Amino acid sequence: MRSRRWLAALPLLLVSACQEPGTAGSATPPTAEPPRNIVLVSLDTTRADRIGAYGYAGAETPTLDALAAGGTLFERAWAPTPITLPSHATMLTGLPPAAHGARNNGTYELAGEVETVAEILKGRGLATGAFVSAFVLDRRFGLAQGFDRYGDDLTGGSAPVNALEIRSRPAERTVDEAIGWLDSTTGEPFFLWLHLFDPHQPYRLEGDLAARFADRPYDGEIARADRELGRLLAHLERLGVRGDTAVVVTADHGESLGEHGEDTHGLFLYDSTLRVPLLLHHPGSVPAGRRVTDAAGLVDVAPTILALLGLPVPEAMEGRSLLSPPAAPPELLIESVLPAEAYGWSPLTGVVADGRKYIRAPIPELYDLAADPDESVNLWDEGDETSRRLARLHARELARLEPPAAAARTVDSEEERALRSLGYVFSGSRGGPDAPDPKEMVALVGALKRAASLVATGRHAAARPALEQVVAADPESYDALWMLAEVELKEGHARRAEELFARARRVRPDKGQALIGLGKIARARGDLAQARRLFEQATADPASVDAHLNLALTWIDAGSLPRAAGVLEAAAETFPYSEKLHYTLALVQLEQGRTAEAGAAVARALTLQPGYAPARELQARLGAPGPG
Repeated sequence: MRSRRWLAALPLLLVSACQEPGTAGSATPPTAEPPRNIVLVSLDTTRADRIGAYGYAGAETPTLDALAAGGTLFERAWAPTPITLPSHATMLTGLPPAAHGARNNGTYELAGEVETVAEILKGRGLATGAFVSAFVLDRRFGLAQGFDRYGDDLTGGSAPVNALEIRSRPAERTVDEAIGWLDSTTGEPFFLWLHLFDPHQPYRLEGDLAARFADRPYDGEIARADRELGRLLAHLERLGVRGDTAVVVTADHGESLGEHGEDTHGLFLYDSTLRVPLLLHHPGSVPAGRRVTDAAGLVDVAPTILALLGLPVPEAMEGRSLLSPPAAPPELLIESVLPAEAYGWSPLTGVVADGRKYIRAPIPELYDLAADPDESVNLWDEGDETSRRLARLHARELARLEPPAAAARTVDSEEERALRSLGYVFSGSRGGPDAPDPKEMVALVGALKRAASLVATGRHAAARPALEQVVAADPESYDALWMLAEVELKEGHARRAEELFARARRVRPDKGQALIGLGKIARARGDLAQARRLFEQATADPASVDAHLNLALTWIDAGSLPRAAGVLEAAAETFPYSEKLHYTLALVQLEQGRTAEAGAAVARALTLQPGYAPARELQARLGAPGPG
């Protein structure tokens, strides 16, 4: 891919080269004046084929359609992965996940050594602001690098954002915050990244949109995001900076909507989840009414932003500026590690090149994307030269990329709960290339996701049928075993729960949930010594906040507040993002008469989660000031 990289020159030179084969539509003659400002908009979970400008008759997307009419639309743009964090990391770095290293939600972070476009622009004197709408893009995952302001407060006052306590917020709130920041920039050139989560499940339409889109809520959520983007652009007009601002709009990935047996996204590498919209708009730098058929990727977003501003593209970036035609046919790496990390199945990797898609899997796949846009006919043949060539290309490109060692991270139990409520499942296992093919296991995914969401939100009895289905089909499914045990425990069936926790422990002795479950049963029986032994063993799982919390409870039961405080204080160093842990520490410190320290701990809890009601109540008791 390095051979396809273009060093950016002045915008005039770049856009003058845009008159190339492989495009359609008229072009407005560009001027030599580059924009002062950049707005990058990422629409979560948005398929290109559900937008009016891409031909969807049912769309209500006037803002996006107007941007396309006045700018350039890329008809064939791909995300590198159907997963939010790694796709956004690619947008901001110009690197595929195999190079920047943030390859999945929660279990990775963007390493500090990887340079982002925000860092580059901040160094050039631009004010930089980001406003995100979902927990998977929280600052702890590394994307705040280079932003003066990183808006990731997903709470709504003292109450959860919604009844399921999913950490996300509607487009209206995110746009409000972005507008407030724009008002504070006082005429400085700026780079604004706006992330709108609304098209992601679960859908929560209100008002007129709920009525108009009652039978197609996904389209309604895209319409909602479009409307709020229109409000942001109208504010730029009121500020008098719209003409000086280039707008880049894309999505992190699409949504399967039942295609290939997948309801949502993350498991497969088909175009239903990888084809995304990509629009560029700036009258001075981007031809109007242009539809480009050359392949493009999210890996090209950061280089294009730099080129729009007339800045050089770092040699380290793998992407190219989309203001110029490609020097050679693009080759786009694609991947999903989620099947391995969530289910213990085979990871999927591949490449899009020459109008074809190769997917490396236990059962390899090859599709002609022009002749078979639904990817229904697998053309893979080991003896076929095209199959062999794309497999070699994929292997060569993947082999030369080395992610940073610091990219992997451990998901603590509270983060895991938040991610589960968004439909992500974590077994912690790592499936290899000889593990089951996700295509052969997809029937279990829906049941396990439904169960995980129900358990995460306290609806244990409703989760039972799905969990029993998974355990019957896959008796060594760690997630299904321990969640079913939790269901039995909540239903008062301690003996059955103990048996299931023991089975889960045999499958994954390194994981903490089963040990914690067994410890809770021992504590309920009054066997504090056994409970303490089990919770101490569970603390060996670096993800388990709950092990430390439960261990502290055994010391409280035994009347030893100092030992409980010691456990929690040590854990607070290990789990700095756990508001529940800091809140519990505050309670113990208050009981010890350590009022000032309790105030600091509860303030930390509220800094992490301003809407955390128990911490707000405790803060009121203490009379302590709130965060910020």
